[in-house]
Amino acid sequence: MRIWRIMLALLLFLTLVICNAAMAESNSHIKDISDDRTTEKLQSLEQNSREASEFKPQRADESAIALLIQDDLPWLVDSNAWALNDLGIPYDIIKSSDIATTDLLKYKFIMYASDQPTSYYQNIAANIGAIESFVAQGGFLIAHCCDQGWHGGWWDDLKILPGSVIIGHENDYLQDIHIIHPKECVAKGLTDDQLSNWNLATHGYFTNLPAGATVVMVTDSDFPTYIAYNYGDGKVIATMQTVEWGYAHRDRPDLLYNEIGCADPTKSMSSYEDLLRSQTLLIGSFENLLKNTTLNSSMSYKFLDSFDDLARREQDGLYSFEDLVSGQWTDICILQRIELTKSFEDLLRREAIILTSNEDLLKRGFCKLTPGEKKELLDRFEARLKSEVVLLKKFEDWLHYQQMIEENANLYDTWTAFLASFEDLIRRQSNLLDSFETLLKIDCNDTYINVTKSADSLDVQGDSVNYTYTVTATESGFDVKDIVVKDSLWGKVGTIALLKEGTSQEITVTKPLSCADCDNCQCKVCNFATACGEVITVNGNFTVCDVSNEVCVAVEDYDPCTRSGGTVEIRNCCNSASDFPNTCKPGPCSCGPSSSKDTKVCNCGEGKCFNGTACVPI
Repeated sequence: MRIWRIMLALLLFLTLVICNAAMAESNSHIKDISDDRTTEKLQSLEQNSREASEFKPQRADESAIALLIQDDLPWLVDSNAWALNDLGIPYDIIKSSDIATTDLLKYKFIMYASDQPTSYYQNIAANIGAIESFVAQGGFLIAHCCDQGWHGGWWDDLKILPGSVIIGHENDYLQDIHIIHPKECVAKGLTDDQLSNWNLATHGYFTNLPAGATVVMVTDSDFPTYIAYNYGDGKVIATMQTVEWGYAHRDRPDLLYNEIGCADPTKSMSSYEDLLRSQTLLIGSFENLLKNTTLNSSMSYKFLDSFDDLARREQDGLYSFEDLVSGQWTDICILQRIELTKSFEDLLRREAIILTSNEDLLKRGFCKLTPGEKKELLDRFEARLKSEVVLLKKFEDWLHYQQMIEENANLYDTWTAFLASFEDLIRRQSNLLDSFETLLKIDCNDTYINVTKSADSLDVQGDSVNYTYTVTATESGFDVKDIVVKDSLWGKVGTIALLKEGTSQEITVTKPLSCADCDNCQCKVCNFATACGEVITVNGNFTVCDVSNEVCVAVEDYDPCTRSGGTVEIRNCCNSASDFPNTCKPGPCSCGPSSSKDTKVCNCGEGKCFNGTACVPI
């Protein structure tokens, strides 16, 4: 007995040494983190350290679907709550002493926190019957069972997990984690490297597993440190890993996000879809800046390479979204499937727009590239198009899975809308293939055909610009027919039936210019043209294309009021008045309240009025 006590005392001493070392390491690590999100969250760590004893439970609202049971902040960070907030999950937090008085069945999933005091585990064990009932009736339990952390708690010999057996554990502080069941929901998209070397990655492993349990992750010695199993109609995922520590101190939120996503798959799908949609908007903004920037040869390749990489990443995201939804297809209802299909269609449409932008940028800079760069970027663009075909086939599969909704009178319009969307996506893909064909036919030496572009003004103030496209048949002895001239902004601007050798023909169009990404601002609008036609030869005709020079116009896209020195105000004007009415004449803003609406009005200052186009002296 004396030896046992000595060993226990020695173990406790070593535990304190490890904890103190870990705390010191974490404080130094805070200074090294450069990720803005993590830095912002960890700025509160020192405050949490001082006020951890003041941690209080909180109630969200009636929409809460998650319940976090937590007495103290694991490793003094609120990682579980942060992750729930990141994914937009409404949740409640209670202390373990409140389990008995809480209606667990109102929640979709329950989450245990790691690194809790021993009393926490004792309270869970005392209420394990209620937790078992929750899971058996279809609930989902995320059990962070990592003990022996900074709060010193230990759940040895306590039953804290549902099941017909008492699942036990052994403490072992280890760095390396190995995924052995990558198809399990919680492991999808993760790698061993992401889960290892967290100092420390796990505090032990499970023993006495229930029948049918899946071992998802193991230690170096192949001991189970992450398990998943069904219980009744519900499911349990449990780990001895330092999940919250990895989220906050190692910038590894992936595991925690996956856990929550498995518990509420439709929410994670929606969140992921929102992230993809936001990414397409950012890529679109980058493309708009890029196409309106004059680039030399080296910069052309660099940014074309970057944009292609962004397009590839967006496609990878679409594959992941499709895989995420397909993996949960049988678990979601008909209406959820319909909404997710609408989202997939919208994301595919946005992806097609990105690929069109990629193709336009490639045309613009094509003749500035070396032969090797041309081949590389064309091969990559072709790969994007092939990937898009695969994604369209997956979308078609989704439609086949839902074809029975056609027989539901309330959903018939939804089905026909899906068919129309599919037809539109196929049409966009066909246009992309045509554009790729144009790229393959571009002759950068102006052989057979040449197109140049000019504008009557390179600096406009909200006015239209006259563009002229001059096409020349350059090769002696070769006429060119059926020439189609397209502008990178406006599409087809004209055709030429036949162009004799050595002759030229002009096409002129007038276009209004404005700034697409801002109001009342200055910007630069750049565009170019392509001309494709059939070269007539005695041995048969063939098609060639040429890309014009780029024309950039500086645009002052101010409203007429601001441009003439006035300031814009909102006033009550007659319902019949349009924005910026003529205030030099009485009447436009003299109606009664019931016959008035908010209207933009130009305040020209003392001694002036707005005549509908500019501020003028009274």
